[in-house]
Amino acid sequence: MKKAAAVYKIPAKKQIKSASKDALYTFNSYSDIHIDEEKWGGPAAYWQFSEKNWEQALEYSVKKNVDFIVSSGDQVTNANFDNLDKEWKAYQSILAQSDYVNPIYEAGGNHEVRKDPVPEELAAYVKGSGLDSNISTIESGKSYYTMTEPKTGDLFIFMSLEGGYRPAQYDEFTDEQLDWLENTLKENYNQGKNIYLIQHALISGYGAGDDTENPYYGGSINKDLPSAKRFISIIEQYPDIIWISGHTHE
Repeated sequence: MKKAAAVYKIPAKKQIKSASKDALYTFNSYSDIHIDEEKWGGPAAYWQFSEKNWEQALEYSVKKNVDFIVSSGDQVTNANFDNLDKEWKAYQSILAQSDYVNPIYEAGGNHEVRKDPVPEELAAYVKGSGLDSNISTIESGKSYYTMTEPKTGDLFIFMSLEGGYRPAQYDEFTDEQLDWLENTLKENYNQGKNIYLIQHALISGYGAGDDTENPYYGGSINKDLPSAKRFISIIEQYPDIIWISGHTHE
């Protein structure tokens, strides 16, 4: 990683020394790619290394020969709505030019819906992200969906933030999305499969969101909002699911 703009070293105790030959499948989990408009629109802003970092992340996935990638949201930065399609174009272009050829599945973060109202931005996310290759998922136009791992039947649930840019202030999940989540878990839990929940923002003071001294946690979902309360009440009925999130940039 000599060319990397920044490097975070994973502690030795958390490193996987070598992938088991008996692994049923492997995947990389990324978050907060934050493609910015520096190359496809206006001048560089806060995420000046985002495109290079995305290239290197894809190189890493090729090196590890993973079966697929999951992303926990904020694929784009969306600081300027006029450049949103250009950012998605950059995201797609880097992916297309890389040697990575396996699937990638994305959740929707708060930067996908940076400005209110959000329907146009959610439409850009549905169009720009890989979503699912299942035609019924694509045609639904929804920003949330599931993916079933073909060898094992393990289920990956991809949610999206729908309320707006500030998770601490807005009810991010619609009733429709939470109904869908509740029904999906009810139908698939205790069926002999692993269930992964890919969702962008942590909930402040709850679970992995308890590191409130980190400045990024101030923008986490407010646990007192009605949609957050319902989200918590749903997932606590299913304690063995694996929740993968992002947002804090740690």
